[in-house]
Amino acid sequence: MSAFREILKPSPEYQEVEKAIKLSRLPLGVLGVSGIHKAHIINTLCGNLGRRALIVMPDEASATKLCDDLRVFGLESFLYPARDFSFNSAENRSHEYEQRRLKALTNMINNTFDAVVCSAEAAIQRTIPPEELKKHSILIKQGADIALADITKVLLSSGYSRSDMVEGVGQFSVRGGILDLFSPDDDSPVRIEFWGDTVEAMSHFDILSQRRTDKVDEFSIMPSTEIVFRDNDELIKNIEAFYETVNGKGSKKAKEMLLADIDRLKGGIKVTSADKYLPLAYKEDATIFDYARDSLLFVCESAGVKERAASANKLLNEDIKYMFEEGELCKGLDKFSLTVSELLVKYDTLKAIYLDNFARGSFDTPVKDLITFTASQLPSWNGKLDILLDDVKPLLQKDSSVVIMGGTEKAAKTLAEDIEGEGIPALYFSFEPAEFPVVRVS
Repeated sequence: MSAFREILKPSPEYQEVEKAIKLSRLPLGVLGVSGIHKAHIINTLCGNLGRRALIVMPDEASATKLCDDLRVFGLESFLYPARDFSFNSAENRSHEYEQRRLKALTNMINNTFDAVVCSAEAAIQRTIPPEELKKHSILIKQGADIALADITKVLLSSGYSRSDMVEGVGQFSVRGGILDLFSPDDDSPVRIEFWGDTVEAMSHFDILSQRRTDKVDEFSIMPSTEIVFRDNDELIKNIEAFYETVNGKGSKKAKEMLLADIDRLKGGIKVTSADKYLPLAYKEDATIFDYARDSLLFVCESAGVKERAASANKLLNEDIKYMFEEGELCKGLDKFSLTVSELLVKYDTLKAIYLDNFARGSFDTPVKDLITFTASQLPSWNGKLDILLDDVKPLLQKDSSVVIMGGTEKAAKTLAEDIEGEGIPALYFSFEPAEFPVVRVS
């Protein structure tokens, strides 16, 4: 039982929202809710309905903030960041965001999440289809028979880099019959010890000390990149087949680029700008929505989401146009995201719940119901106790439950003592109680 959910359940507006979802009266428009209200409503709906959620925010900053707010409410929430596509062969880049995206997608496939939050830009970007992610993920159990050489081959084709010592996500190392690797969906690397072709033992280990920590009975290896080919030969074959189709304006430069990449691959050198081969890797235009078929879909500040999605597509198309001129891309290697219109057609069965603060015209799809909350958000507290008490006292006179969240356990405990010292009843909770008391600060 969640005290935060219990607080919201008696609200007539909330009851209407829950009823509309149960009766499939979607799409649904909800107005009058600011950031923290959105988190409270999503948390309560997920808990009461036993559902998971995908939430689309206008930008990365608001997506990060909402993801953090949902974690405060106790939801297992993941941020799905936007991907910074790199098409330039000479450009080196970090795979951190790509690996964080894969972590979110893996948890969605495994149903080990409560909520995933993304920006409008991240929502429209193509990614690895769910079936491909499953196909290129390996479950390893202690005692299983699997050749170390076979796992190494899979790791190399799945975007992992081989190193002398594992120091970060997406790396692996082999020392005799010991394999160390750091999968994007794990919080720490895993050491797998083999006896011949048998997995003898597995355990997490600390990156700094390289010492083993807790034992692992089974471990899932997922790709370290969103663009996966079975091996170099498959990638070479696909590029060679595509090479024969390239013609028209700019084809000379494009063919030179393709031949250069084929030569690198045949020489055992990894292609640095694999992003441009996403259209060759997957025929399906998959996005994060393909992973959310059974989830509640929330679109927050819908006008901003639509505007940001259009802006992101415009900027991406400008980059693609420039890469056409440079010979790094060509027709057939140019579909990396979907437009809002394409999304609405492809995912017409995913009925959204729009959560907006203010009414800003019509929604992207006609809503079957419109519910308005009467809610307000207090300004950020500047640390002065008298100002906080000015906000709290009127609420207590209305027989309200007042809940204040402290940044740390120490800060929350000290604040409760200070409020109590001002003659106002206050309780400090080190955990979320079954219910919050009335006419008292918690």
